Amino acid sequence: MHLLFRSVRITQRGSSHHGKRMDVRVRNGRLEELDEHLELGEAQEIVGHDLWMCPGWVDTCARFREPGHEFKESLRSGSEAAFRGGFTRVLLQPDTHPVLQSRGEVEAIHKLAQGLPVELYVAGALTRDLKGQEITEMFDLHRAGVRMFSQADAPMESARTLGLALQYARQVGCPVQIVPADQDLSRGGLMHEGQVSLRLGLKGIPDLAEHIQVMRDLAVLTYFGGQLHFTKISSAGSLKFIRQAREAGLDVTCGVTAAHLYHCDEDLERFETDYKLWPPLRALGDREQLRMGVLDGSIDVICSDHMPEDEQGKDVEFARAEYGIASLEVVFLLVHSVFQQEKELEKAIDAITSRPARRLGVEQARIERGQEAEFMVFDRGDYTRFDKDLCATRGVNIPYHGQSFAGRIRAVLHKKQTYLP
Repeated sequence: MHLLFRSVRITQRGSSHHGKRMDVRVRNGRLEELDEHLELGEAQEIVGHDLWMCPGWVDTCARFREPGHEFKESLRSGSEAAFRGGFTRVLLQPDTHPVLQSRGEVEAIHKLAQGLPVELYVAGALTRDLKGQEITEMFDLHRAGVRMFSQADAPMESARTLGLALQYARQVGCPVQIVPADQDLSRGGLMHEGQVSLRLGLKGIPDLAEHIQVMRDLAVLTYFGGQLHFTKISSAGSLKFIRQAREAGLDVTCGVTAAHLYHCDEDLERFETDYKLWPPLRALGDREQLRMGVLDGSIDVICSDHMPEDEQGKDVEFARAEYGIASLEVVFLLVHSVFQQEKELEKAIDAITSRPARRLGVEQARIERGQEAEFMVFDRGDYTRFDKDLCATRGVNIPYHGQSFAGRIRAVLHKKQTYLP
């Protein structure tokens, strides 16, 4: 395919073209030319009101449900959803059926992923069957290509087991990924504990449940060493503790979901099950602090936390509904809506491209002449009217049908494959 992007703003720190507006020619999956003005020739011309080009987005937390629940999402449908959403690299969580905890299971995923438009990585199970008691064969998993070890959303109650896992993971150079939540304080809760939960009459989950676990896990990290990544934090208090730990020299990073940057607990007023998330949407003040954390670098990563569900999982009363949003195809819209100023958007793009790639230990193609095309182009001057029926995901739990958002994805390229909506 031969494409010519007109007057596109390059956004990739480290690229010699960062911050410049240029014409960009792509032919046969490679960046052939970048200059102020290029002849069209036989290329397909792509123009816009305010085009930006950035590296393909990198997701550190997604579920494609295969093996076991392919009716909710398969590797193919999930990859197509990711590609349409601007993602070119995705880390899959291990809480499938069976759990991804052996070398053979990881290698099977990699084999099935060949030919898909995104690069799929596997977060190997941290503990056997994700029960938090016995660590997996971490050396074997690493040899199979595992980039992180994760408990997914399962609890990690044993501090000793976490410490041992951190030590083993450090030997192979991989981070340990945890979602912090004290089980006793969280048990039975349905949303954030606060004024909204009191008004709605729903049992709440206090932010203390997250704070206590963050403090405990940081203490374990201090004692045992290693690399720790809190994949989804939701509260201002947790961010404060993580900042302090980093200032003390600990190798700790953290992520936040796009939904937690866009929404707060007030969005649950109508009991919409698509907004039932884990961890729960917190108060407005927490959301503002999370946004500031992205801008000041305290939050390293923005992730999708893509969790596709079928109608049986979501079209039920709130208390019985499963957690999560099928979010890969809306992350761009949410992030672009939150970070409107150019400098803010640049920092958000760092948190969803270079920073997660660095934590995964992978290298993205640069936006330079001769490099493989691995990028997304979007138009800041256009808008998107979101149509759930046009999504590639099999997940039904996307709450934005019919809503209009600023910004529109114009192209995604990777592995010589192209998406032009």
